[in-house]
Amino acid sequence: MGPLGVKFTSFCVFCLAVFVVLRLLARKVPIIARLSLGLHLLATVMGILVFLPPALDLLHPDAVNWARIALLFLSLYAGLRLLDFWLFEIVVPRQHNVPVPLVLRDIVRWIIMLAVLLLTVRTVFPQVNLNVIAVSSIVVGYILGNASQDTLGNLISGLAMNTERPFAIGDWVEVGGHTGRVEDMSWRATTLRTKMEDYVIIPNAVISRDAIVNYSRPTGVHCCVLEVGVNYGVPPNTVKRVLLEVLGSVPEVLAAPAPDVRLTAYGDFSINYRMCFFIADFARINQIQSAVMFQVWYHFKRAGIAIPFPIRDVNLRAVTPEIEAEQQRRCEEARLALLSRVELFSPLSESEKASLAGSMTERIFAAGERLVRQGEEGDTFYIVMSGRVAVTVEQEGQTTTLAKLGPGDFFGEMSILTGERRSATVTAENDTTVLILSHTAVGAVIAAHEKLAGDLAAILARRRHEQAEAAKHLGDRTRPDAGAEGMLLARIRRFFRLG
Repeated sequence: MGPLGVKFTSFCVFCLAVFVVLRLLARKVPIIARLSLGLHLLATVMGILVFLPPALDLLHPDAVNWARIALLFLSLYAGLRLLDFWLFEIVVPRQHNVPVPLVLRDIVRWIIMLAVLLLTVRTVFPQVNLNVIAVSSIVVGYILGNASQDTLGNLISGLAMNTERPFAIGDWVEVGGHTGRVEDMSWRATTLRTKMEDYVIIPNAVISRDAIVNYSRPTGVHCCVLEVGVNYGVPPNTVKRVLLEVLGSVPEVLAAPAPDVRLTAYGDFSINYRMCFFIADFARINQIQSAVMFQVWYHFKRAGIAIPFPIRDVNLRAVTPEIEAEQQRRCEEARLALLSRVELFSPLSESEKASLAGSMTERIFAAGERLVRQGEEGDTFYIVMSGRVAVTVEQEGQTTTLAKLGPGDFFGEMSILTGERRSATVTAENDTTVLILSHTAVGAVIAAHEKLAGDLAAILARRRHEQAEAAKHLGDRTRPDAGAEGMLLARIRRFFRLG
């Protein structure tokens, strides 16, 4: 084997070694994978200049110079790509969180490379007439332009969008009938990521001809509109009040700008209302609207508001009055049984318990809703029929769970008898149905039996003492005792305005 054969063999071994090393690095370093082709070409040209200069001289006197220009060009390409990756994908996102469109990065990189290439050619080959090359480029560009009008249209549209900036990477937009977050802007097209986690690639020329709705500009605050129909028998002011309570109960609905409720139409079967509210995260618009509609059902159910649907009055009755009376009797018996299990009302007679049970109202709460809030005024008493609630207190910025109550458990005895502010927050852990007793109904019973106030004060004092003892096991966060039986009796008499 001659000297040229040895050098050629060395060249092949060098290229093979570089190929293996780059393949191994590409698995761990993302930028190496992107530059795989450019690095292989760079290594090949470098190997030719190191091992095969004599062969290049045999091919053409200027072959070595051309190889050096190629080495410089490929080195510049790899360096610019590395700089681009480090600057625009590591440094800028960390400091500003504003991604730079890919098309702008490509334009800057190719302008620099073209300028360096022309400067190198003029320096190394001064005899080359660049004017001829420029004219030839114009001719070739004209031919290619006619052959690829759509591609050039997409390119020009992409440049125009990057100049006007109707949207940026990360914005939520609606364009071409598609809604999604802008993931990338290339030479040819813009990529959207929809709420279904799908990619939609829209040519830039299509975007430039279509209307663009940007949900992220000028701010991320977005107005949502939902409509609901209500029975004709419910006063509009009542509906408006309940719907505003609904919007106030969803944490992601903004308090400012303030939500609004408008009556829009008198339909065939309902009065239609429109809820207008604002959110700060368009990406969660579907979840927030669903949460609002969930709360509409529960609030309407508690307020006795019906959402009507088209009906036909056929005058058929599948349920007889006797069946309805039996169902009502069973419901009253179930309520009386729950009330009889409450120690607080043990001094009452059976007729008095039945009277209170008949005055109780049934309400249902959704999971996560607060039945009562710590510190707010209250004068009602709750018995859990179904579901489960958590009783929590907040002290010094920390929330502690005192108890979890299930069917048959109750709370609110201090509020209904003394008007004391709520000492804890009670939150539904799942869909929970409760019976609510008002202090007005209890007041009528107490007014008829003056001795009853003393009995209730004795039971209440004992329960408060037991609760205080149990609270000592909760990190020494004991609530202050309400006082002796006599003080409680005085508060009860004052709250119910007894003589």
